[in-house]
Amino acid sequence: MNQEWQSSLVILSLVIAVLGSYVALMHMDRMTVSKGKSALVWMLLGGLTLGVSIWAMHFVGMLALRLPIELMYDAQLTLLSVLPAFLASVLGFQLIRRPRLNAGKLIFGGAAMGLGIVSMHYIGMSALMLSPPLRYNPAIVVISVGIAVVVAI
Repeated sequence: MNQEWQSSLVILSLVIAVLGSYVALMHMDRMTVSKGKSALVWMLLGGLTLGVSIWAMHFVGMLALRLPIELMYDAQLTLLSVLPAFLASVLGFQLIRRPRLNAGKLIFGGAAMGLGIVSMHYIGMSALMLSPPLRYNPAIVVISVGIAVVVAI
């Protein structure tokens, strides 16, 4: 099957990733200098910003794919796919917020972040309604999960 990528949407996806990461880092900075409820609000805003940016980058990237068949997305699964990215991002911000980080917490946080991103990816991919449906090679899926976790750590 022939496929191509719409370069303007690929570039937009990259811009979303860069800007979203920058804004999330700004939230992280505000969170670390704030106290009490204010720090909690910055943590949640940072997690939301990073999670939605990860999701938007992925979804815009999916929209960039051009296939010779019509593509449709299940709206509920598409919206649900943002949740793991948001939760993983909030967890990451929560770990950064702690005064002391050790290697175990960093590994746990990185693994959770990687699993959140992988979950977002595969839930998002399951929202893609194709006929015939997508089929995955289980070994490749396991490798992709491993790569995501290692890179996130």
